[in-house]
Amino acid sequence: MSRFPASILALGLLLLGGCAGTAEQGHPAAGERLLHASPSLAVDIAWGAQLAPKGIDRYQRGQPRARHDKLYLATLDGRVGRYRLSDGQIEWQRHFSTRFSGGPQLADKLLLLGSLDALVMALDESDGTLLWQTRVSSEVLAPPMLAGDRVVAQTGDGKIFGLRADNGRQVWVYDRRVPLLSLRGTSRPLIAGDKVIAGFASGKLVALALDDGKVLWETSIAVPKGRSELERMIDIDAAMVLRDGIVYAASYQGRLAAVTADSGRIMWTREMSTPLDIALAGEHLFLTDADGRIWALDRATGATIWRQEKLAGFAITAPTVSGTRLFIGDRAGNLHVLAQQDGRLLGHIEGEHVLQHSGVGSLVDQIDEPAYLSNFWDYPRALAKAPQTTAQGLLLAYQNGAVALLRERPTP
Repeated sequence: MSRFPASILALGLLLLGGCAGTAEQGHPAAGERLLHASPSLAVDIAWGAQLAPKGIDRYQRGQPRARHDKLYLATLDGRVGRYRLSDGQIEWQRHFSTRFSGGPQLADKLLLLGSLDALVMALDESDGTLLWQTRVSSEVLAPPMLAGDRVVAQTGDGKIFGLRADNGRQVWVYDRRVPLLSLRGTSRPLIAGDKVIAGFASGKLVALALDDGKVLWETSIAVPKGRSELERMIDIDAAMVLRDGIVYAASYQGRLAAVTADSGRIMWTREMSTPLDIALAGEHLFLTDADGRIWALDRATGATIWRQEKLAGFAITAPTVSGTRLFIGDRAGNLHVLAQQDGRLLGHIEGEHVLQHSGVGSLVDQIDEPAYLSNFWDYPRALAKAPQTTAQGLLLAYQNGAVALLRERPTP
């Protein structure tokens, strides 16, 4: 593992141009024009390292998690570690005979994790000691969630498990049939008071009682269309958001919907396809659609506030809100900065520079299930997850396993 001290990069300021247009997917020149559409930003690379030698799969929900001055990461080869966020130095690491795919999720003093081997695990946050593990019915691709005395985990075969938080014992399970063909991944259960709200590959939202798993309501936010199984995929894989008693949920090849958390009543819907998480700030929803276009919508009505099409064919992550800006990662590893107010491209940070300073070598194919990772091998330098804003800077995670912390250089 290579580490480098903080180094200030003036990444070649370019004048803002209006000639980018909609990028042609797969054409190298289109990617160059995209970068020339905004100025390159000068940043500090506080540190960078290949913390996940087998890569970070963007189709799963496992990713680095930052809290306060610590960074937590679980990898496909069964390692879990805590690092200092300021410099990336390891504080502790544990190795387990499993393949982590969901989490870590930080909950009080627990680290909650899910694995491809159908395990839900709770670790002591302070040193990584295993507190308990429970085998469920299928792979766990989304982080388990803690609510009161329950840990809630969703599995790839359409089940929701309610486990005791103190020992992992199963209290209840909810089962929903999964379509023959679905996207790789599952939505993260949303905790709304005493309810668990979950999205499924069938396009349905279901609310369950947190205590005993009883069904409280269910509603469809998408209906299958087309003749082939591929055309009929309507998975709810995006992380839902909750504000003022309204749940905002989106499906692939389906709709975006606003649904009341107490009854499941649909307030509004609009045609929208995305497997990526929704961001919410103020009165606006922000999302990246399946074609890489960025949208800002009125959360009260779903009406379009603005749409940015210059990243079409390139944008690969959900938006991250930071102050008055949005951060979006693309398939080449570049990070784009947009104005929250109108979607203008304000600048970018080139992924090539970040990866060079992270000491990332060639990624060896050691993953057991490469069929799930076709896009991984096409774009190993892609940003795997939406960037995370932390008190110490912007945290980036790449599909080739690199993790880096960036700090913008203050404007003179």
